[in-house]
Amino acid sequence: MSMVAGPQGGGYITCYMAMNGQIQSLREHWQCSLTTCQSDYCFIPAEGPHFALGHEHLEKWAAAIVHHLSICDFSVFMEI
Repeated sequence: MSMVAGPQGGGYITCYMAMNGQIQSLREHWQCSLTTCQSDYCFIPAEGPHFALGHEHLEKWAAAIVHHLSICDFSVFMEI
């Protein structure tokens, strides 16, 4: 099994590094400053309810961003 997949060479390491970078960016952007909130990270739209973001939310959001930007080929994970 190759560690490199897709035209971008986006193997496991590339995918994990890209996702971790996106998770960090999301955490920095969506850090919750409400003192009444129990979550560290929240999505707070201009109009609508306050939505607490857990690790799974951030991970899926980061994966969608990485996939959309074609940084790596997630099919490498299907080969396991």
